[in-house]
Amino acid sequence: AASESARSRQAAVEAASVALAAAEAALDHALVAFVTPAGLPFDRAALAVYLARDSVWLDTERKALAALRDALQAATGQHQAHAAALATHRAQSPTKDSEDTVRALRSTRDAELTVAKERLVTAAAAITADDQRRTVASALIEEMETRRNKAAPWGRLDELIGSSDGAKFRAIVQRHALDILLGHANAQLDLISARYRLERLPDSLNLIVCDRDMADERRSVHSLSGGESFLVSLALALGLASLTSNRLRVESLFIDEGFGSLDPTTLETAMSALMRLESQGRKVGVISHVTEMTDAIPVQIRVVKGRGGASWIEVPGAELVSESTAIGGGADGLRPGVVSSDPVDAVDVETLAAMLLALLQAAETAGEGPVSTRSLRAKLGCDLRSFDAARVRLGARVLTTGRSLGLAPIPAS
Repeated sequence: AASESARSRQAAVEAASVALAAAEAALDHALVAFVTPAGLPFDRAALAVYLARDSVWLDTERKALAALRDALQAATGQHQAHAAALATHRAQSPTKDSEDTVRALRSTRDAELTVAKERLVTAAAAITADDQRRTVASALIEEMETRRNKAAPWGRLDELIGSSDGAKFRAIVQRHALDILLGHANAQLDLISARYRLERLPDSLNLIVCDRDMADERRSVHSLSGGESFLVSLALALGLASLTSNRLRVESLFIDEGFGSLDPTTLETAMSALMRLESQGRKVGVISHVTEMTDAIPVQIRVVKGRGGASWIEVPGAELVSESTAIGGGADGLRPGVVSSDPVDAVDVETLAAMLLALLQAAETAGEGPVSTRSLRAKLGCDLRSFDAARVRLGARVLTTGRSLGLAPIPAS
């Protein structure tokens, strides 16, 4: 049993020796792995010395290690900050020259700065001397400023109208008068042809036309057609009459020709404008050979061409007024028509007048408004002489607007 126990213990010793050898090999390997990064000598003897120390020493060393780590972290942050500052400084460096070159340039700039300071001192001395002279001459300066202020309005006036022939002042007055005239003319042009507006070119007496239908495009007056030029000229004439009416009453307006270049729509517009002038109490005389205007002009004086260069004057409708008065219709409120010298049968006139009144009443009931004289004559089937006689017979019951007829409004009782 003792031998068996000895063998068993010998086997345990051998196993422990094997384990001890393995542990020592693992320890050597761990020591090599520990000391290789640091590059410090560390063996089993040094490990035994450290293992022999107590916990107080270990705590002290741990605190010292923590302090070293904190110091390392702070030093690392400072290093990074200084490195960034250095990089920024190098990036913002104004020159790539060497230090000797920069020092030489600085010496040159210092010399220039010294010269500039000397000039500054000289200029400051000159300013001081000038201030002293100004103080001495302050009374003269005040008197000079007073006279300069008094002369300023005369200088501006001389700049505006100070020409020997008066051309500047005359141009100012002409431009001002033309602006007033254009104001009156545009007011008339709005009624005649609202498409256009007259404007004056700045600092001149030339006119341009503003086309409202073309986004207020400014055009030359020479680009107007014949009919448009007539309407613009008519608006200027009416504006001139309105301008002169401030001092002189202009009650008559005579227009010589110009209607032949108008299309039917423009002719209707022009005649409506003339009718409005007539309703304002002005006498409008039109000299024209356009046959389409005979329906729109109630009062006419005709020059009839004869043979051998002879001619005579007719006033259509004069005898018709007299006949209407004799029949009993009365001359009050009647307007002379365009008829020949032959009298018109009173019965036919009464019939046509009744038919004409019925047509106008039907048109007003249907909301059609004024009806053209040509359409009414076509519906009645009568000639111009009989139609005008019927219109005269109706008197104030009908209202003539251009070349159209409508019922006159009934006055309120």
